[in-house]
Amino acid sequence: MRLASLVPRLALPVVLTLLTALSANGAQASAAPPTPASRLEPRLAETLSTRGGADVFVTLKEKADLSATRSLKKHADKTAYGFRALTATADRSQRGLRALLRKAHVDFTPYWLVNTILVRGADAELVDRLGARSDVAGVRMAGSVKLPKPEVQPRALAQAAGVEWGVDRVGAPRVWNELRVRGEGVVVATIDSGVQYDHPALATHYRGYRAGGAYVHDYNWFDPTLVCGVPSVTPCDNNGHGTHTMGTIVGDDGGANHTGVAPGATWITAKGCATSSCSDADLLAAGQWILAPTDLKGQNPRPDLAPNIVSNSWGGAAADPFYQQIVSSWTQAGIFPVFAAGNEGPACGTAHSPGDYDGSYAVGAFGEDGQIASFSSRGAEDATGIKPNITAPGSSVRSSVPGGKYDVLSGTSMATPHVAGAIALLWSAAPSLRGDIATTRRLLDETAVDTEDYSCGGTKENNRVWGQGRLDAFAAVLLAPRGATGTLTGTVTDLDGTPLPNPAVTVSASGARRTVTGDAQGVFSVAAAPGEYEVTAAAFGFAPATLKATVTSGATSTLQWHLASLPKYDVLGEVLQTGGEPLPGVAVTIEGTPYPTVTTSADGSFGMAAVPVGTWRVSVKGARCGASTTTTVVVDGDEYVTINTPLRKDGFGNKCDVLPKPTWTAGTTVLPLTGDDAATAVTLPFTFPLYGKPYTKAYISTNGFLNFQRLNNQSQNGAIPSGGLPNASVYAFWDDLMVDSSASVLSASLGTAPHRRFLIEWRNVSLVAQPTARLTFSLELHENGQIFFQYKTLPVGNAPRGGSATVGLENGTGLEAFDYSVNQPSLRPGMGIRFYGSGVVQGVVGTADGKPVSGLEVSLYRPSDATVILTAVTDASGVYRFFAPQGAYSVVITDVEWEYARASATITEEGQVVTAGLTVYPGDNTITGTVRDSSGKPLAGAMVALQDSRTPSTTTDDKGAYTLTGVHGGPQFVQVLTRACEVQAQRKIAVAEDTVLDLTAGMPIDPSGFACSRKPKAYVPATDPADVGEMQSAMIPLPFAFPLSRGTFNAVGVTPTGTLLFYDPLNPEWSWASPFWADLVVDDSAAVLTATTGQGADQRFVVEWRNVGLRGTELRISFEAVLYPDGRILLQYGDLPDDERVRDGGATVGVSNAYGPDMFLVWGALDPAVAFELRPSPQTP
Repeated sequence: MRLASLVPRLALPVVLTLLTALSANGAQASAAPPTPASRLEPRLAETLSTRGGADVFVTLKEKADLSATRSLKKHADKTAYGFRALTATADRSQRGLRALLRKAHVDFTPYWLVNTILVRGADAELVDRLGARSDVAGVRMAGSVKLPKPEVQPRALAQAAGVEWGVDRVGAPRVWNELRVRGEGVVVATIDSGVQYDHPALATHYRGYRAGGAYVHDYNWFDPTLVCGVPSVTPCDNNGHGTHTMGTIVGDDGGANHTGVAPGATWITAKGCATSSCSDADLLAAGQWILAPTDLKGQNPRPDLAPNIVSNSWGGAAADPFYQQIVSSWTQAGIFPVFAAGNEGPACGTAHSPGDYDGSYAVGAFGEDGQIASFSSRGAEDATGIKPNITAPGSSVRSSVPGGKYDVLSGTSMATPHVAGAIALLWSAAPSLRGDIATTRRLLDETAVDTEDYSCGGTKENNRVWGQGRLDAFAAVLLAPRGATGTLTGTVTDLDGTPLPNPAVTVSASGARRTVTGDAQGVFSVAAAPGEYEVTAAAFGFAPATLKATVTSGATSTLQWHLASLPKYDVLGEVLQTGGEPLPGVAVTIEGTPYPTVTTSADGSFGMAAVPVGTWRVSVKGARCGASTTTTVVVDGDEYVTINTPLRKDGFGNKCDVLPKPTWTAGTTVLPLTGDDAATAVTLPFTFPLYGKPYTKAYISTNGFLNFQRLNNQSQNGAIPSGGLPNASVYAFWDDLMVDSSASVLSASLGTAPHRRFLIEWRNVSLVAQPTARLTFSLELHENGQIFFQYKTLPVGNAPRGGSATVGLENGTGLEAFDYSVNQPSLRPGMGIRFYGSGVVQGVVGTADGKPVSGLEVSLYRPSDATVILTAVTDASGVYRFFAPQGAYSVVITDVEWEYARASATITEEGQVVTAGLTVYPGDNTITGTVRDSSGKPLAGAMVALQDSRTPSTTTDDKGAYTLTGVHGGPQFVQVLTRACEVQAQRKIAVAEDTVLDLTAGMPIDPSGFACSRKPKAYVPATDPADVGEMQSAMIPLPFAFPLSRGTFNAVGVTPTGTLLFYDPLNPEWSWASPFWADLVVDDSAAVLTATTGQGADQRFVVEWRNVGLRGTELRISFEAVLYPDGRILLQYGDLPDDERVRDGGATVGVSNAYGPDMFLVWGALDPAVAFELRPSPQTP
């Protein structure tokens, strides 16, 4: 149990999602102006309606202008200016909003790094008022992100191995030994789970360390949720993640453990992650502290003490802008932000935020074998930028963990600190680079080791698996402008002296290399340390050449290259989609070169003239039915290449084929559709699935499409997917069409079950914008879920061939679509398109005696991402049916009237029918019996309940008899609890019919070994006031070591909510014991006191809550908890009003074990004359 769960004021807030005004994205020509409602996050309304209130962030439109920081050179000047500008903007622009919130009597916290305010418990009315304000950009719910869970390695690497493999692989020891740089003068911060500050590998590297072993934690440690103490005066790490990452940045114990890349740097840390999750409020507060560290009270900010680098091994969903403004403010203030790319690989498009921002430097991971880590997140194939930016060692990384120990973990979390340490080395060696984020990024990029991987797009030098390549810290530092530098410059021309634009110039020395790009006139220039270099110039279409250069301090060394042209040949070819059909209008590119992109013609052909000799990768951007693909072409003469594209799929799994000469089928029944922009409804002859959702009715428009949700005659086509109408549509030729007296729209029902088809034909319709162009085309819905488009007559011209039309499919929410083409002349007369991709999961739901169950909701659950993708209801025969893409699924029934049931189903190929039947058991059984104690005496008033919450509990009568009704068939767990911790029993049974079950109850013992018994009260009033008050807890030393579960504690946290907390820095949760955990009021009439009494084994530590109020009532309560050296806990009560809100279930009473799910709770019947003793057994773990 976390401390924050018990102290309302310290409750963990959750992830900040900065706000973007949402605009309409429909098919209309232009979006409507934002309304106040558009500023509200869509899920917010649902949360408010179900919960009544929510914690929200209200972000204002005004942003601080930090552009002046560009002209400032000193780190302290940049951070000070940024702090002043940001706080001034927030103070000024938030005045009106703060006044409104004070008047509304709501709890709120303003922030300045982002111009936002966290409002707690906002109801729907307040949210509407906030969203309607003209100064508000948006209102979003608070949330949280999680620390990536590192993979613990089984390898026996926890023993010291000298320099760790990752530190060695990036070349850090060469920087230490050859360049005499270890990171001195650079401060690196982390936002993580904390750090064990006195770990042998970290203690002397802490900025708060003082000679002789003293520590100063002000301005070096920040704990916004006070997890590490109340107040939180010393760093801790209750997860281990933060200690491990910090060890990779600076770790070195002076002996055999060399875990850090930059052991000469110093560190500070902000605990942005209270446990394994990181709330948005904590992350935002930590982000502010990075720019302007504070003392331990959170006061007296000092931007001059801001770190140079901040390492972030955490992240959330992709494309989430919640931290973007923070990253921007850091970079403008000269603080370098490094982020983990994520552990969601190997799929493309898995890089997460904030690492996927342009302003973040994102890090992927590779292993000791030099291969990319399978978990390392990749960038998206269709992204405009490259993520990750770079890769670093991230598999089997040994580093420090709490307890003064070491462990081996894997993740991009482990790769990221290697880069942070490398930047510390770089900025230590070249102080002129400090705060120059852009130049530093270029240097890291230009010295990274190029690593070829085209699986997610990109080039050998720059791809979406490795980014710019593998980190090379030695090359970056060696080729940086260290100390008194000289200039290396030159010009690259052809043999005639004509400058070659943007040549690649590689500067090499001592095995290190840096590749820079020249300008449009072929000129390059870099600052370099004095020394000897080899410099190679290369340009597309020319043979590379290498020259030698000597750089001296303060001087310029000038080089001149005259490169010879390579032979050139023509490359011709064609791009085909499935079935050998040409793929027109798609881009064909020679990757990694300046050669201009060409576009395929109507017959799919392309031509590239004068391509230099060499081996080139020719890529095709996916379109129509073909996905993006790349092929290797060796040019040593004129070449002809045929590129066959693989099938393209949308997010649901739909794909398509182009049919060159399908048999035309005509409609037979004329529909009542004439004129411009008309629509009509038809009943389908079978249930048709679109994106898995079944439909029985369709709405046909004159404008070339069919919609499954409502009448819609939208004439202006648009891109899909789109939130604007129409949705749930099939677009054969969505354009503004006219059905005049020479035209008609017809339907036809064809075939017999289960192979029925429903056809719609648009016959001889004209384009409104081109009335002389007459078109005939059709769409067919097949009972198996396939869709066919056919085009009989399409006149010559751009618009009649699809140049102003949308062709494809779209789901009912407008969030998923298959866009075959939008405003592209992609069609030709005589062709057809088949959309397909689904299989069928179906079955019968019945009872054990074979009777079908109708009207039962069935869910199709995808275990791979824990998502229910479809739901269905069984028909009169108990049959359900899902149309779903290929994949592994579970079919699940959770109806409260029936026993839970699950079956597995896997679709491996198109059109496959998988049968998965389920048997359910009705909840109409009874369990009866008698409950007795260990002497055989009937127990009256005992509660008998099932673990299955669908069956109501019951209470034994005066003869110990009970009856449970409405019991579901299958395994059941029966529990007996007497009131107030007396005796209990539990039994697992299989229920197939009415069952008799007698039970014998004994002393209750929880799974961790705690036994509970009633004792006579021996109330001991406490005497020493504790510093505990309304919304304020205290950590109090114990007079003896107190054993609880697996831990031994020398201090206890005392909260105003009636609970004692026991904190173990090696565990992310808290153990707790509570005599009366409730929402209590500690006002001037109340007190929390402690006392120590007795000697030896009978010594006791007493915590008393005296005359505290039960919030929302006039009731006052007194109670206490007594701790003994042997681990016993006594809970007893002084004043307990005779009120059910106090005595019968109004509070949580018991003990919880932080090391597992074990918890012992006393329920009901609190008695001022009785104490409860919780005694650990000798075998308690």
